[in-house]
Order: sequence, then structure tokens, then C-alpha cells
Amino acid sequence: MLLYNDMKNIDNIWLVDDDEIYQYVTKTYFEFDEPKRNISTFFSGKEAMDHLLTANEVDFPDIILLDINMPKMNGWEFMDEFRKIKPNLKRTPSIFVVTSSENSNDKNKANDYEEIIDYIVKPVDDNKIKEIIKKAFE
Repeated sequence: MLLYNDMKNIDNIWLVDDDEIYQYVTKTYFEFDEPKRNISTFFSGKEAMDHLLTANEVDFPDIILLDINMPKMNGWEFMDEFRKIKPNLKRTPSIFVVTSSENSNDKNKANDYEEIIDYIVKPVDDNKIKEIIKKAFE
């Protein structure tokens, strides 16, 4: 069982990934600990960016788990757009790349974005979710 009760509330988590199974499993891990947590799913970076541009304070993400390879707008394109809008945001979500890519070029590219907290290789499990929550507060 995940126990994060001593930490700041994480109310909104966005899963940006075109894999429905990954979304289901990851959502289940997060909801197991906190059933009232709002988990939003997006199948492309474009869909997530459109929502980010219109999100109000209540719906704004605390954490974004971002895949790299998606249709319409991939994770890197999302990050490029995010950098453009970041100065206009009231707060910055904690962004984690969660991908099946173990390519060193992708890992190095993630390091080029100061907004990316960590690069996590799928599959996710209870321990990886705990690490994400922990790192979101560092």
C-alpha cells in the first residue's frame, strides 16, 4: 500500500500516453492510495497541451507523466511548447518522462529540459510510483 499522507496533497495527475493499458495500470496505482485523486488521461501531447492552456486552478496538474512517442504531438514537442507557456503559468507541474525507450539519446535529451524531474523506463510499479511522488516534492 502506498502511503504519502505526510506529504503535500497531490490532487491532479495527468497521464500523457497513447497506451491505454499503461494508463489503466498507472491510474490504478495512484488511485489505490488516494481514491479521491483526480487522474486525467490524454492520448497525445497536443491533447494535453490544449487542456493545459485552458486548465483552471482546480484542474491544473500537480504531476505530469509524459511519454515520448505519441501521435499528433510527441513528448519532446510537448516540452518545447511547455517552455513557451511556462512563464505565463501560475505554478509549474512536476514533469516526469515515463517511456519504454532505453535509448541513451532520449535520456540525454531529457536532461536538456530543466523542467523534467526524472526519466523513468516502463513498466511502472508500486515502487516507481512511490519514487515519482517523493521526487515531486524535492
